Amino acid sequence: MIGKDDLRAPANIADLAVVSEALKLLCRENGVDTDRRRVLHVATLLMGLCRDGVRDQYHLIGMARERLAEVSFDDLASSEA
Repeated sequence: MIGKDDLRAPANIADLAVVSEALKLLCRENGVDTDRRRVLHVATLLMGLCRDGVRDQYHLIGMARERLAEVSFDDLASSEA
């Protein structure tokens, strides 16, 4: 479940731009750019990494890819049903 702490904004506008670009890229790579639940999952992951201090776009994308590889989107869909 997503809590209000997961929805806190990045530290500044530059961080938001990095998260936005990473979100677009990762959603396209995973074929989920039209699935709102899955996009929200990726966005929440990115915001959490950003909140944890990951600010570099390449590190952010790399760490998110690793975490997304650990979880199948099919598993995600079945756990939300």
